[in-house]
Amino acid sequence: MNIIIRTYSGRTVTRPDTSWKCNDDASYLPEFVNSVSYTPVVIARVCKAGRSVALKFAGRYWDKIGYGVLLYAENLIDGSDEGYASASCLDHSSFLSLPDFGKDEDQGEFRLLKDGREIFRFAEDLVPILDKAVSETSLSCYLRTGDFVIAELAPRSALTEKADGRCTVEAVTGQSSLLSFKLVLD
Repeated sequence: MNIIIRTYSGRTVTRPDTSWKCNDDASYLPEFVNSVSYTPVVIARVCKAGRSVALKFAGRYWDKIGYGVLLYAENLIDGSDEGYASASCLDHSSFLSLPDFGKDEDQGEFRLLKDGREIFRFAEDLVPILDKAVSETSLSCYLRTGDFVIAELAPRSALTEKADGRCTVEAVTGQSSLLSFKLVLD
């Protein structure tokens, strides 16, 4: 399974499947990580293989929607391509719910909470966002059945620093909790 991302700025990048982590009690980041940023994401599950998918046909290539949050070790991002790639490759830094909402289902608004306080809210129509992400990422990446195409919904924002130590992040839609994890920087 590939994790193919359309960044908020419109670029296509990938993350290894080892970066994917579902719910867990705690995620311990490596000792060298000093600060962590996040970006909220929406996920399309690819149901049909393809390459260079035209925007008007993109909806035929995905069937389910999910949400999540991508984490980045900020001290690795030094302005170089390698720095961003290194920050994107950290194991267990992609917290993604399994895509299980249909395209026509009302998911309610998507919210991210840090220690119970809302840090992000999104309530726009996701179909055009995901169609665009599928079409644009398929120009440089071959889409396979079962892949996740992810669209970042906002630019990276600070989440926590080593001095803070720990935080709890929860993703919710309506009244349903999609994922929850404790992030530990010690």
